[in-house]
Amino acid sequence: MLQRGVRLQEVLPDDVQVVVPAHDSISVTYTKSGSRSTITLNPGSTDTFHYTGMLESVAVGAGKTTADDPLDFYRVSGHGVVAAAHGTMYSFEADPTTVAIVVTGGSIQARRVGSRTAGSAGQSGQETGTLGFTERVDAVAAGKTVSYGLSDRPSDSAQVQADQAAAGTGNADAEFNLGASYYFGHGVSEDDASALHWFQLAAAQHQADAEAYLGAMYDTGDIVSQDYTQALRWYRLAVAQSESAAENNLGAMYQFGRGVTKNYETAMYWYRLAAAQGDACGELNIGAMYDLGIGESADYAQARHWYQLAAAQGNTTAESNIGVMYLQGQGVSRSYATALHWFGLAAAVGDAIAENNIGSMYEHGEGMPHNYAKALRWYELSAAQSDDVAQTNVGALYYNGRGVPRSYALALQWLRRAAAQESSAASYDIGDMYFFGQGVPKDYAQALHWFQLAVAQDHTTSSVAVFSVGSVSSMAEYNIGDIYYFGGPGVPRDYAKALGWLQRAAARGMPLADYNIAVMYENGQGVRKDYARALHWYQLAAARGYSGAAVKVQQLQQLLNKGST
Repeated sequence: MLQRGVRLQEVLPDDVQVVVPAHDSISVTYTKSGSRSTITLNPGSTDTFHYTGMLESVAVGAGKTTADDPLDFYRVSGHGVVAAAHGTMYSFEADPTTVAIVVTGGSIQARRVGSRTAGSAGQSGQETGTLGFTERVDAVAAGKTVSYGLSDRPSDSAQVQADQAAAGTGNADAEFNLGASYYFGHGVSEDDASALHWFQLAAAQHQADAEAYLGAMYDTGDIVSQDYTQALRWYRLAVAQSESAAENNLGAMYQFGRGVTKNYETAMYWYRLAAAQGDACGELNIGAMYDLGIGESADYAQARHWYQLAAAQGNTTAESNIGVMYLQGQGVSRSYATALHWFGLAAAVGDAIAENNIGSMYEHGEGMPHNYAKALRWYELSAAQSDDVAQTNVGALYYNGRGVPRSYALALQWLRRAAAQESSAASYDIGDMYFFGQGVPKDYAQALHWFQLAVAQDHTTSSVAVFSVGSVSSMAEYNIGDIYYFGGPGVPRDYAKALGWLQRAAARGMPLADYNIAVMYENGQGVRKDYARALHWYQLAAARGYSGAAVKVQQLQQLLNKGST
């Protein structure tokens, strides 16, 4: 879906300048004459590499790609990138704390070893922060998500020493900062037990950030056993001090019904409190609720407004979601170029969903010719971060032999990884492979298992009004009904179970399920023969667009009319 799917052939005899942030190191990997070498640049230094070769990508931010081959040329200097595509000039500005350059095909790669972002200062002047994590909601496949949490603000070894001295005097902020240092492994070796110890000491003195951290740990089961009651306790202590991340996370607990009765109005209340303090995740979550119509009427204008507020603070999920809106024309005119721009901003700092979405644009040729090889490259970047949607997409490319030689073995490998993360689409595809015997022996019992798992893993609403070909649950339910209807090795025929599963698929609006239920009533298979009910189901199938149903409607109407005379 990029503007152009061909690789650039320009020769770029430019110097690539890498400016190292004052607090970071940058690891540079380069290839020359087939030999690969890596050096590490010192904090605060500036190094220049002369590079001549074919451009594939240039990145600003953690070594990820911001601009791929739609660019006609680029120039890199200091913290900025100037590029042109089809005569239009673009300028990408990068903060010194996020600058990184990647040129592949030659290749030179510059990636940050550490990172540092501005944060609120504690009493002893050190940077503070809390835990960040992401959770998805209904439209996962479209790349829309809900996130909550705070950012990682690491400290260096000198600050750790200062914090240790201050913590010895009972300074709560220093205790919290030590906990964060041990948690993230900044300035000290990562140590979960020490992190928990210092967070607990700080929280005992009502340090709000520590309370928020402990709440997030119990919420997610990170370091400690998952305990929603404890999570709520710590979040409520933190929100009593107006801690914005805790307000946001408490909203998420109400949105998803974790430890409390699900209540969208209360979720929105807490999100708005967080957003009122400029919390980017709160802004993002408000946007997502408007976007997906959760607790509010769907309102794309409001969704985009809140996403843009979050994106202005560098929230990559918001950037990716804005990209989806332009990709699908939701509340805006569809624009593949604008969608790519937003996905690129998020992918620049390693956002897995954005990377997956760029891969999807390549695969489906949206705004550009199909390019399965590039689709695979982007999917693999995302899949390497354990994104289940990307893992499913990699599996699908191997399954179909698109951009790679067909390999059912590799397809199954990737699909199993995704299914282990509760990807209903991956579980469905594995079921299909067992049903048809593709890369595995044909096994109806295994197919049944995976189709049932796909239904259990599909967390979308169960009352879909209009059937979609991409509706995983309806397809899986239909296939389960089909297996029970015909029976086979390991699965005896069972009309009652077949009817039950077909009715579930029909409730989601699947016309083929309507048709098969009609067949069962017409032939008296597992039910009493009933032409009137059969006619009802045939009519429903016809109304939903199943072409073969119209003839059956006509035949049964004639049969019933004869019987009434």
